[in-house]
Amino acid sequence: MSMFTRVKYPKIPYLGERMEILDGPVHVFEKLDGANCQIRNDYEHLVTASRSGGVPVNLQRTDWWNHFTNWANRFYSSFQHDLAAPLNELIPEHLVLFGEWLSPHTLEYPAHLANKFYLLDVFDKDKEQFLPHYDAVNQATIGGLLPLPSPPLIASGRFTYSELESLLPGSLFRDGDKEGLVIKDYEGQRFAKMLNHDFAERRDAGTGMERYLTERRIEKALHRFVDDGRVPTRQRLYDEVMTDLRAEMPARYFDGTSIKRWFSVAVRPFLDDLK
Repeated sequence: MSMFTRVKYPKIPYLGERMEILDGPVHVFEKLDGANCQIRNDYEHLVTASRSGGVPVNLQRTDWWNHFTNWANRFYSSFQHDLAAPLNELIPEHLVLFGEWLSPHTLEYPAHLANKFYLLDVFDKDKEQFLPHYDAVNQATIGGLLPLPSPPLIASGRFTYSELESLLPGSLFRDGDKEGLVIKDYEGQRFAKMLNHDFAERRDAGTGMERYLTERRIEKALHRFVDDGRVPTRQRLYDEVMTDLRAEMPARYFDGTSIKRWFSVAVRPFLDDLK
């Protein structure tokens, strides 16, 4: 694989769409609510990118981007100087470091944890696969020499759906419960997520359907188009939002006509972003 080949972090499906992942042992991590991004080394040049490998197009909606790129350049320049090491020793060219920039988002995190890069996974372009968790952390941090934090492993082994649900209480990053879990099968290169429905894109007030119909849902769907390099149109954005709602909203609340009516109004602030 060419060093210039872009690698995109996969869109993680809901666990209900990938129950087969529980057929074998998995690693379980807390889901963070930030901005997915990547760091790589292209011929001794540090590259920061969105999850899809490029630069976010709609920068006015991505305040976190400058904070992330400035941090990355300072961080690696400092260690290149202190260790008298070329960039290739800090980030080998065949590795892509994927992480979450924990910027202010839907959930609030303590100030000392926010606006930081948390290593999620490392993709090996030579092997064309994500490295197992401990190998990834070891290589990305040069055996712990670079202080790159990573969401700690909550549990590993075989789990039932109910056993995973029992892991949702108590966040390691904020007061209260976890937003959700990310379940990873590195051997099969399969990921899935389980959301805590107390945080699943719902309003604090309201009941029934309206708790799931938020402008934030539209904004996050639009970000996915930008990150994936897809052209967002009004119809495509509607289809994306509907897919999310079908996965998250209880069937008793799902009313296609009412959702379409809500979307036609809620999408108006975003029309300038659509082709």
